[in-house]
Amino acid sequence: LFGWKEKWKGWKIPTLVDGPKRRGVGVALGQHITGVNNEMGVVRVNVDGSVDVFSHAEEVGQGIRTVMPMCIAEVLGVSPEVIRISEANTEFVPRGFGLYASRGTPLIIGAAVKAALDAKKQLLERAANILKVKPEDLEIRDNRIFVRSEPDKGMTIQKAATLFGRVGVYGIGYEEVPHYNPKTGKPLWE
Repeated sequence: LFGWKEKWKGWKIPTLVDGPKRRGVGVALGQHITGVNNEMGVVRVNVDGSVDVFSHAEEVGQGIRTVMPMCIAEVLGVSPEVIRISEANTEFVPRGFGLYASRGTPLIIGAAVKAALDAKKQLLERAANILKVKPEDLEIRDNRIFVRSEPDKGMTIQKAATLFGRVGVYGIGYEEVPHYNPKTGKPLWE
């Protein structure tokens, strides 16, 4: 593709000389460590309908504390305004590996979204028992869980959260970076 055989003249031998200008060929290589390590997220849907996200995500100018509530709100069918992101205090939030290498959205938000999906699954299962339907027949939107074919039959997110007691429901999510090639099953470094 590049024509190495035609252009390569040897080490420190220019491929083209034009007066004082010298041209050569070479290879440049760079690496950006996006997506390394794994992350965990925890989401709690409270009995008052608010949502707490336990994450070590710190705002460093990339907008993660704005985007994360938007993503979780979409999963849980609530407004982003009712979602609170915890402070990054390792005494009570899941440990993480930080916001380096463009990993905030794919890994940290990814883990929080999976935690929201876990909480949603639990809410739908519990609501399905009360509403006498299957969880897959339910929809969650506009702060309500309702039967898709009978939108008037349902309950609020708050009511569904009280079905878990006074603490609401916790969802846990993991975002894991594969360390193997899914096609070959071998480690990525092989």
